[in-house]
Amino acid sequence: MQRATVTNAVLFQLLWFAAVIGTGIYGLWPLAVLAAGVLLISILKLPGWRSDLRLASWLVPVGWLLDTLWVQSGIMIFDDRPFAPLWIALLWFGVALSVNHSLSLLRDYPLAGALGVGLFAPFSYLGG
Repeated sequence: MQRATVTNAVLFQLLWFAAVIGTGIYGLWPLAVLAAGVLLISILKLPGWRSDLRLASWLVPVGWLLDTLWVQSGIMIFDDRPFAPLWIALLWFGVALSVNHSLSLLRDYPLAGALGVGLFAPFSYLGG
């Protein structure tokens, strides 16, 4: 496994914990923004970073809107808010910057990706 792939996986996990625990529970926005910035800087050093940013430009708003629909339908609840919290957008940003790197297995093998997401995404949401 390439060093950049491992780095991406570690930084994505750090962003997840910073957003969910740091921001979602303790309100430490600078921690989550810093984690997202470090992940972004690591991506900008790799070839193909433009495609990562293009993916992020549509995946972040679409993902946040999807989560907002889940909030409005009652599937997810965040302190009686009508919208998904903004730290969820940071998680979608992390996903977008990982799809072509540490999550490329999910992209390259769609059936395995669908099974993996179907099995593990609910745990990620429950953890959040």
